Amino acid sequence: MEEYEKLTGCIGELNLHAVKIVVCQHGYDNVKKAINKALEKGKFSMAYINGILTTWPREGYPKGCEER
Repeated sequence: MEEYEKLTGCIGELNLHAVKIVVCQHGYDNVKKAINKALEKGKFSMAYINGILTTWPREGYPKGCEER
């Protein structure tokens, strides 16, 4: 949450519970990279971030991401 807020300046945009769930499922580093990728595309929603995290296990994680 802090990373997202620091990058976007938007406080409280993401649901903390939803972020905790995806961190448990995909790991902190992968979630951070997914948030960064979403922000590069100008997308600020948790739904978009979830879409990225759902796609990566099927298509392969980007370099530097660990599989879970």
